[in-house]
Amino acid sequence: MGLTAALLLAISPLHLRFSQEVRFYALFVLLTLVSTELLWMAWARATIARWGMYAAVMTLAFYTHYYTALVLGFHATWVVIQWWQEHRAGVARQRGAIARPVGFIAAALIAMVAFAPWIWYAVLREKGPQSFTPPTLNLELVESVLKDYGGRGSVWWPVWGILAILGLLIHSQKRMADTILFGVWTLVPLPVVVLTDIWVHYFFDIRQLLFVLPIYLLLAALGVAAIARGLRTVGGRLSWWRQRLIEIGIIMIVGAGFVGVSLPGIKSYYNQERDDWRGIAQMLHYNTGKQDTIQLFNLEYYVDFYDHEAAARVLPYRSFKQVEEAYASGQPMWLLLTPYLEQHPEAGSIRTWVSQHPGLDFDFGAGMHLHYLQVGRDPAALWPTASRFTLPARPDVLFASRGYTFRAFGDSEDAQDAFVMAAEMTSNSSRRLILLLDAALEAHNRRDSASAFELYSRALKINPDQPAVRLHRAIALLGLGRPAEAVAELDLVLNRYHMDEYWPHRFMGDALRALNRPVEAIPHYSRALELAQDAHDLRYLIAVTYGESGQTGKVRFWLEDYLAWQPDGPLANDAQERIKQLH
Repeated sequence: MGLTAALLLAISPLHLRFSQEVRFYALFVLLTLVSTELLWMAWARATIARWGMYAAVMTLAFYTHYYTALVLGFHATWVVIQWWQEHRAGVARQRGAIARPVGFIAAALIAMVAFAPWIWYAVLREKGPQSFTPPTLNLELVESVLKDYGGRGSVWWPVWGILAILGLLIHSQKRMADTILFGVWTLVPLPVVVLTDIWVHYFFDIRQLLFVLPIYLLLAALGVAAIARGLRTVGGRLSWWRQRLIEIGIIMIVGAGFVGVSLPGIKSYYNQERDDWRGIAQMLHYNTGKQDTIQLFNLEYYVDFYDHEAAARVLPYRSFKQVEEAYASGQPMWLLLTPYLEQHPEAGSIRTWVSQHPGLDFDFGAGMHLHYLQVGRDPAALWPTASRFTLPARPDVLFASRGYTFRAFGDSEDAQDAFVMAAEMTSNSSRRLILLLDAALEAHNRRDSASAFELYSRALKINPDQPAVRLHRAIALLGLGRPAEAVAELDLVLNRYHMDEYWPHRFMGDALRALNRPVEAIPHYSRALELAQDAHDLRYLIAVTYGESGQTGKVRFWLEDYLAWQPDGPLANDAQERIKQLH
């Protein structure tokens, strides 16, 4: 059953996700499993070496995540029940009634004492002001957890729950201590974790329960084995290898559903940008002066993991007024804007204020921007100071910052070059994609169609499923005088990606007109007008296109319709002149 559970864990979308996204949670899973196996080994044959290995692994687990305290409690529960069972059966004396419990207690104490310095340093500081919304323990939360365990998005998650319950019931008939361990390990963590989140005002995330997943899958594996044994009973006596084939078949069927529709999501995590709190902590550590103001909007919690000194100098956030006062003092200011800011009640005001007070923007990816500001100094004045900063071991951050700085100056060509350099220096494909799109935007705004086309093409090689990027590449193709290719690109946008919006229809009409296909262009212009009623120039354009198609009967209607909406519009004189020519 251990091999079956290991196979299920190996293909678990949840475990694969956090093996990439937040790796110490996956490490915590490994250490708790190893410590449990070492506990069983030490109980079966108590030696100092085995208890020593157990203590060492539990210490590592504690330093990986302090929910190890829960695992230690589960282990203690198992030890008590196992010792009580053996004592009742009269075999405790034969196996050392005192030595094994004492060995466990000693190993547990060693692990806890070794973890004590970190409790003093970090854990006691966890209970502080947080701006997160704590979870609510209800049936919806339980259902959400079960869906994550079974592969979110998959319809198979109830099957996994049934298999786990079946495995627990079957196993309870054989080994009571193990059954209680599995049951407690599966059921207790959710309420404990939720209550902890409520206590520290922290949000709940499924990764906090990742250490339960292996036990849940082990119970599911026991359920699979129980079904295989049931089939053997129904089908008569089967050989060992036929029984194994039945088990493998069941695992393959259920495992396919387990991964199922979650596979695209798993792939996306491998190239997803990560929050670079380490890089931000390094940036603040090496470059902030004693008089600098640091404002992370209650997110110093994350910086504190890497640099307690930098986090301690962060200005505690009380109201936005204090930010304005600190800026007015004339001292340099560091502001961090991240996607987490959207949870903040003053997020809109904060972002608006930053956009109105331009400074240097250090882009760490994943939507994390560290702004360097000082009253009375624009980006050009700040750059000589910033160019001497010690940056994290990521040259793309420096070049991306230069790109944003040149953009603020209005120097589009240099901004484009800086973004391209940053894209070439990053190893993360998602970040490279964003930087290439920043560079392409500069080329697009300068109407440099050749550069825009080349940059959009490079972006599509990274991720071809981007209808908005394909739309902009089609616009660049029109600027290059290649309407046939633009039509092919826009056809993908409209029909494959179903982007039924104003701009795709508008530019499809332009491309078809350029190919002398006005009859096909008219429906696209008409649809664009339906989607944007205030695009009055389209009324004039539809009239002209009808004229090009030879349908002069409708030209007058659309010209008069344009004049009704825009009697003094920029095309009013041309419209009136065309109406006169129709007479």
